[in-house]
Amino acid sequence: MPNHLKYIFQAFPNFKEKIEFMFHHNENFHDLCEDYLLCINKILELKKDNSHHSIHIQEYQDIQNDLEREIFQIISKAD
Repeated sequence: MPNHLKYIFQAFPNFKEKIEFMFHHNENFHDLCEDYLLCINKILELKKDNSHHSIHIQEYQDIQNDLEREIFQIISKAD
């Protein structure tokens, strides 16, 4: 499993092959995945910091959920 896609694979374990293919062959999907990975990394960073970032964490989690919905829509429609 490519390390750069591990969080996306965790979110969508039944679509690993499709995700990897689309990540390498569809620029828009690639950019969407990059945004998702940046968001996940920011959440992890804020959680590690352990200070008063709960509002920011929630905002990023909302973005994460939106990105997951968008990713799912794309991979579920792709052939």
